[in-house]
Amino acid sequence: MAAIDPNRSTFVQREYRWIERSDPTVLAKYPAALEVELPANLSEASATTLATAILAAVKNPAMAFEVEIEQLIFLEDLDGAPPTYTVYADEYAANGRVVRVEEFQVDWMNGITKLKVRG
Repeated sequence: MAAIDPNRSTFVQREYRWIERSDPTVLAKYPAALEVELPANLSEASATTLATAILAAVKNPAMAFEVEIEQLIFLEDLDGAPPTYTVYADEYAANGRVVRVEEFQVDWMNGITKLKVRG
């Protein structure tokens, strides 16, 4: 029988468990900043790493877009890293801007995916 990691055991037995990262300078500069919540089944170390990386990424202002594509995105498409796209939108002066997917919703019936991207 494999040994049980006592730290992991304690972490998963807590009814509510989360890792939180915040930076008061971001809220001071951007009072309308949104809280980012990513439900996931991660170890405490992985959750800490992810929360730190997300905070570092969003501290620098970037354009955010909601777009709809006529393509289905599957979880396997996120293996390794979130997909990136190059935006061409004259009305936003964003031609050639590379953005990464932060969230997506798949409409299976219509074969489209709604993306929230930032970059």
